[in-house]
Amino acid sequence: MPTPTTPARLRLDHPTPSKQGGFVRWGALVAVLGGLAGCEAQHGALLADRLRECALLTEGELGTALANGGVYAPDECYERCLARASCAELEDSLCRTSVSLLVACDQECAFRCDDGGLIGVEHVCDGYAQCMGREDEEGCDFALVCGDGTHVPGARCDGAWNCPDGSDENGCSAALPCADGRSTYSRWQQCDGYLSCPDGSDEHGCPSHRCASGQVLTYGVGRAGPRCDGWAQCADGSDELDCARVTLTCGS
Repeated sequence: MPTPTTPARLRLDHPTPSKQGGFVRWGALVAVLGGLAGCEAQHGALLADRLRECALLTEGELGTALANGGVYAPDECYERCLARASCAELEDSLCRTSVSLLVACDQECAFRCDDGGLIGVEHVCDGYAQCMGREDEEGCDFALVCGDGTHVPGARCDGAWNCPDGSDENGCSAALPCADGRSTYSRWQQCDGYLSCPDGSDEHGCPSHRCASGQVLTYGVGRAGPRCDGWAQCADGSDELDCARVTLTCGS
């Protein structure tokens, strides 16, 4: 179980996720990828416009440019807070020369526990209590019921232990049949972009992105696609053409 929170502090010297006072921070601000990447496209326009006004973001499709550039803006509150800042404050935050803006936005937008500790909004209703009084998990609507009676996010037989005791995977087959009726593949190999079945049926019906060359990239349901995610996955690099980028001088 996660350690109960203490008053929120920032830790900017860690290249990988680190937990300090309930927050998860990466490098400069934090790169919120995966599940939060889709949220960026929904509510990133206001902040993107402000960053462009400050010459801190290039033109182009936004994609996950903010997260890749170290901008922690998981919801509209954080976006509005950052968009109100001066250009100097934004650049100082992105360059890690000052954390004043980050602290101010955390105080305004983070989830506050009853004891005054702060946790990132992405950890509310995630199935793991991080507030001392567990109030970050109160009133959450979780459909998955574990063997011990607790409710957690996720789904049965999805190939991942969502319950602490793994009961959501009990009785589930680890192998799925290929269309040829002879071969099998692991559940986590479905829609991973690699052909695990001889007939390629593990990648059929998956979300996909077509590269300029005609190459097709598949990706998991509910995940962000490869377009403008900061990593060229098409052999011709077309998935990263005309994408926005965070640009910093950082004192140079």
